Amino acid sequence: MSLTHEPVSPLPRDFAAAPGSATARVVTGVVLVGVLLAALVATAVSSERLGAERFVVALVAVPVVPAIAYLLAVTLLAVPRMRFHVGARRFEVRTLFGARVWPAEGMTATRRTPRFERRLFGTSMPGYATGWFLLDGKRTRVYATTRQDGVLLESADSRIFVTPADVPSMLEALHHAGVTSGRSDATRPPGGTMSELSSPGPIRWSRILIGTLVLGAPVVLLVIRLLPSFRHSGSLVVGEVPFEPAECHVLAGEAGIELSDVNGTRISLGLPASRSGPGAWATVGGAARVTRTLAGQSLDVGLCGTLVLTGEGFHASGKRAVKGRLSLACAASEVRGDFTFEGCF
Repeated sequence: MSLTHEPVSPLPRDFAAAPGSATARVVTGVVLVGVLLAALVATAVSSERLGAERFVVALVAVPVVPAIAYLLAVTLLAVPRMRFHVGARRFEVRTLFGARVWPAEGMTATRRTPRFERRLFGTSMPGYATGWFLLDGKRTRVYATTRQDGVLLESADSRIFVTPADVPSMLEALHHAGVTSGRSDATRPPGGTMSELSSPGPIRWSRILIGTLVLGAPVVLLVIRLLPSFRHSGSLVVGEVPFEPAECHVLAGEAGIELSDVNGTRISLGLPASRSGPGAWATVGGAARVTRTLAGQSLDVGLCGTLVLTGEGFHASGKRAVKGRLSLACAASEVRGDFTFEGCF
């Protein structure tokens, strides 16, 4: 009696994508994280804004967040998750965002170094490219982490370029799956390289810079727009001299502000009835206690005016930017006037 053994099928087989440049992914990731954090800060800081400003934030900052999150996911996760599966009579590509299957029947597999001409539709980043590209003058579906040493699969209605880490083993598996072997690219360097896409040159880095500017510029402009900027109108007089405030600061730990001019004269106004400053877009007000500082000498003028404070959107270091108005008539120190302001921080 003789025993016969069925040959072990070499299929199915899974192949990882060729490793991209870790440096390119790290640098791209750091840049994207920076832009994402800026967008989140701008959105959070401005979430308390009202009217047209909130509308501007919604149009610019909010769409940037998911766009950056998508690019960040592609940068950090897409290359490790890209797999090529060769099964019985089928070829499958699995990516971070899904999978696609082609029948092996009628396909030809060739080891190639195609000429990338331009992207038609899809994602193209340092060390990662998926979507429709023009390769060697033909529309091709690409799943690549390098522009060299890959496998080109062609059939009557499909043209696919993939870059497995082990090209010879994939070609062998495809042969067992019923794919016809084509003629390898004669210009392919022995052993293949992973230079252009996985180790981006100046053109690739310039694309990173341009992309960062396109995504980051609106966020930076929003952050700058949302920072408090001291503006005022009206007039104040100290003695018989007009007092022109150059700076305004919120008093720490209490509801009040301090105005100062270029000559060092300072006027502090507090609300004794309020233990803390106003919250976002909340308003506190009442009789104001006034302190005047001139030539290093402080004078408590007492309660001789009114102060109204409204919290603005910006807050940091335990303080919140405020706007408001004040009306003073302090005869003892001749501090008087009516004054409105915003962007005091």
